[in-house]
Amino acid sequence: MKLWVEADVIDFDVWEICLTTHDKGHFHFIHDHVKSLTEGDKALHGISELPGGGLQLCKPMVNYFSLGTTERAGLGFEKKRTRSRFRNNLRYGWEGQKKILFRPGPLVNDVLERISVNGSQQSCAERMSLRASQQSCSQDPADACTADSAQLESFDIYLDRTKSDEVCFSERCAQLMFLNVPSYAGGANPWAWSKKKCLSIPPPSLAWPEDAKQDCGDQKIELLSWSSALGAGLDAANSKIRLPGRGKAKRVLSGQGPFVATFKDPSIAHYKNKEGRVYFQIDGEFFVAVKPAKMQVSHLRTVHVLKNVESQAKTGCCC
Repeated sequence: MKLWVEADVIDFDVWEICLTTHDKGHFHFIHDHVKSLTEGDKALHGISELPGGGLQLCKPMVNYFSLGTTERAGLGFEKKRTRSRFRNNLRYGWEGQKKILFRPGPLVNDVLERISVNGSQQSCAERMSLRASQQSCSQDPADACTADSAQLESFDIYLDRTKSDEVCFSERCAQLMFLNVPSYAGGANPWAWSKKKCLSIPPPSLAWPEDAKQDCGDQKIELLSWSSALGAGLDAANSKIRLPGRGKAKRVLSGQGPFVATFKDPSIAHYKNKEGRVYFQIDGEFFVAVKPAKMQVSHLRTVHVLKNVESQAKTGCCC
């Protein structure tokens, strides 16, 4: 009760993740150490079938959403999770070494073509009004996650580094993360640790992100990229113990969105397996999307939360 009374009331953004697959794609979650998709998963994660084939997932996100090579390790960890925190840390470290060195997942730039960013600076209320006048998460697989960005000025960020005349990544991308809070993996702060830029040229409508400060209630989300799974692993490990080499992430941007990402067609995507698995996590829950087609990250709403503050030392008899 004392903590509640002394806490600050702050704004906190809630985002929405919408992810669709191609006509033969689907999702896998971990149950009893095996990958499967149950009716409970469909209800919990807002998964529905699309008329033309494939599946659609729509659910809220409050902390972070990521895809890439370290999610491959996270999925392996989920299969063998124990009730011991110490053993879980050891298991996670072992799975990270095994999956990163010997059985890595696909690089993000092997499966993702581009990210379309809404370039306007609309308020949350304006975006919600537009959203209410449209169908959220259309049932058409080709337009399943683009309703929020319709009629809004946008620009594209390409993952292909050879597009010198376009806004593109300056290096390969092994890990991509949308980060809403200044804490990841139990205490890591990759946005604050990294100051380097990821894009080749300044994007239109947005300033360079090197001086952008993270605020979980400003209706903006931070986008980070790691060029290697080892670098992402080092940042995650620094949440537990201070190790050299942290701050390997590069800043892509800090913006309001919505962000609509288009995946490569399965015929040209470089998956690491015949099934076409790509590895994701939402708020620490790992899952597989087989042959993903589109994903959208958009602001859903802003809520009020309590934030703990250190008790101020009282001197004298007045306060």
